[in-house]
Amino acid sequence: MKDMLMQIYNSLLENSAIKTSVYDVTSKKHNIMFYDTPDGKLPDTFILIRPMRPPQAAVEGSDQILGTDLRYQIDVQSMGRMNCKNLQHEIIEQMESLGFSRMTGSENELDDYFSDTKHYIDARRFVYKKIYDNDY
Repeated sequence: MKDMLMQIYNSLLENSAIKTSVYDVTSKKHNIMFYDTPDGKLPDTFILIRPMRPPQAAVEGSDQILGTDLRYQIDVQSMGRMNCKNLQHEIIEQMESLGFSRMTGSENELDDYFSDTKHYIDARRFVYKKIYDNDY
């Protein structure tokens, strides 16, 4: 069984701009998280990968699933507005290289500032539909 969450994570770390921007020298970890933001003090810059729903059948034939529909939201949060923009640009390229496309429409994107955490956020949603790729 394939794990798309880890494929996305590893692909993001292959990009040197992303890898450098989310590296925390104190903890010696990359601040790429899954599902939810951490409790306590937030890192200056981090990426949050969230599945929007479980994998679903995208194409069926002869009583078999022939393709899977995967949907993820990727948030970039940073104390620097342009850092968010630059990282999201890099993420879009990485996601496209994995076969994802952006979901269009204003309900699928967020560009905001959270005054309580003093972080800018740039969030995008991506969809993956590929026939004969269904082991998720």
